[in-house]
Amino acid sequence: MVDGWRHVNAPDDLHVYVCVSISCVERSIVMFRFMEPGPPAVAPGQFHRWEKAAREALLMAPQIEGTFAGGPMDLATWRSHGSAMTANGAIEHYTPGFAKSAKWQTYVISISSNQSASDGNAALFEEALKANR
Repeated sequence: MVDGWRHVNAPDDLHVYVCVSISCVERSIVMFRFMEPGPPAVAPGQFHRWEKAAREALLMAPQIEGTFAGGPMDLATWRSHGSAMTANGAIEHYTPGFAKSAKWQTYVISISSNQSASDGNAALFEEALKANR
């Protein structure tokens, strides 16, 4: 789908991509799951279940503490920011995004060790999804 990213199978139709290019920022992953079009809604705790499934598929350290910071989500772009600490002490930055067409919609969750990389990766996959799906 995107050059330099490897697809990893995860349960529940979750698409997980890990950056394998030498130009990638450390621990850059993107995940999404296609849903029927309609009002954008996800069950409480669904993002955490997706993240847990992605971490298990990638054999990554689990998140132990997380806070979402950076102000309220911009509903026009679905941009917000968060950060979390993993069990091995690494700080990860989260950027949720959203993409849709007449036939599907999806939340895009980008995780990276760098906030600007996380933002850029979310935007990259949003555009790729719109162009290729």
